[in-house]
Amino acid sequence: MEKSKNLNLLTAGEAGDELGVSRMTALTYAKDGLFPHAFKLPGGDWRIPIKDVLELKRKGRARTPVGEISNG
Repeated sequence: MEKSKNLNLLTAGEAGDELGVSRMTALTYAKDGLFPHAFKLPGGDWRIPIKDVLELKRKGRARTPVGEISNG
């Protein structure tokens, strides 16, 4: 995986890889405000600070496997 040019910012795909979720799930997290410092670029792509990703990971709010439905 090629990292974005800014080592402090991740793409949605990179954030998803780090969290063990899909790119689309990472985008949903960004849109829902789970990455408080994430921002959308003029072209529509998101950039997510790695500190936000690591904080979410530390809190244990990630890693719902893609396609798995929660029964709880």
